[in-house]
Amino acid sequence: MQLQRHEKMQKEFINTAAHELRTPLQPILGLTQNVRNKLKDKEQTELLDIVIKNINKLKKLTEDILDVNRIEGKLFNPSKEYFSLNQLISNIVKEYENNFDKGKKIRFEYNNSNTEYLLYADITRISQVISNLIDNSIKFILKEGLISINLEKKEYHIDGDIKKIVVVCVKDNGNGINSEIVTRLFTKFASKSFHGTGLGLYISKSIVEVHGGKIWGENNKDEKGATFCFSLPLKD
Repeated sequence: MQLQRHEKMQKEFINTAAHELRTPLQPILGLTQNVRNKLKDKEQTELLDIVIKNINKLKKLTEDILDVNRIEGKLFNPSKEYFSLNQLISNIVKEYENNFDKGKKIRFEYNNSNTEYLLYADITRISQVISNLIDNSIKFILKEGLISINLEKKEYHIDGDIKKIVVVCVKDNGNGINSEIVTRLFTKFASKSFHGTGLGLYISKSIVEVHGGKIWGENNKDEKGATFCFSLPLKD
């Protein structure tokens, strides 16, 4: 009983701390971007770009902590709508290409199928999953590499019914998955990197599963890097 009380107090503290961190971050980010846009000195804008990059990292960490608390508190409820998965991925890829870390040279290949994949899901959360997988690939590419994103439709026959799903795969030619964490990839804090907390894949798994899908990852056979995929049910 005392252990449960302690765990509850710990979660409440983490939740409060994350909220308190998030509150000042947005105005700090907004004001920094405003100052950066008014500057003409290249050296000063580059310094502010570093500040903005790190504010965004801290902002993502606080959001991840809040998401974990929502997941564990069973408060993780998707807000569903109809949208094109093709268009969503296309927009995300363009966003990465336009705002990419200048320290790395990474090409994107997106196989935008002629088939339009219509989902009834939480567009913000599915976008979060795709971005998490891309961020994961970027993290393990040291300087130069390729990230490929592919869509594939599959059908299963279950009890006389045809179940249709779309599979999204994000493939890279980075360092691959460390052998020590392969078996616990989608658990909290599963990371051997100094560039992440290991929360992204855990949150992604929860988002995919609450939508009735599955997520998995493995090292590429006979080549460098890894591939992460997730499936989601399609609307007829």
